[in-house]
Amino acid sequence: MSQTPDPKYSWVFQRLTENDQGYNLESIVAYTIYKKHKIDFINQIKSRHQRDPNDQEWETFHTQCELDSSLKGFRDQANIVVSNLLNVALSSEIAALEDQALLDSKVKAQLEIVETKVNTINGFMTEKQGAGWWFSEVG
Repeated sequence: MSQTPDPKYSWVFQRLTENDQGYNLESIVAYTIYKKHKIDFINQIKSRHQRDPNDQEWETFHTQCELDSSLKGFRDQANIVVSNLLNVALSSEIAALEDQALLDSKVKAQLEIVETKVNTINGFMTEKQGAGWWFSEVG
């Protein structure tokens, strides 16, 4: 980083998105999780000391958040959130596809039964020398 960091600001967003080609959902969710962590930090300082965080507290907070292990934690949490979101969003589509596969399987089974019956009828017709015999038998 070529800029001197201001203790009130961090490079978390840049670090979370540095390998993205454009922004991706997981990086944005990871950053949102970091922002929630930051709000919790501010609220904790206000609750304990009835003031905003000072420069030293900000520097400590940002140093801790910019650790590789912290960034990995934000990404891991985001991965879970995105996976859960996709599971919920896709569950109805998956259920519909499963229903369609079951229906296709039932239709295929019924078609096999019809094909067997048609083949049986064709066999009888060929064996008895034509459709005239068949119609005389079935009336």
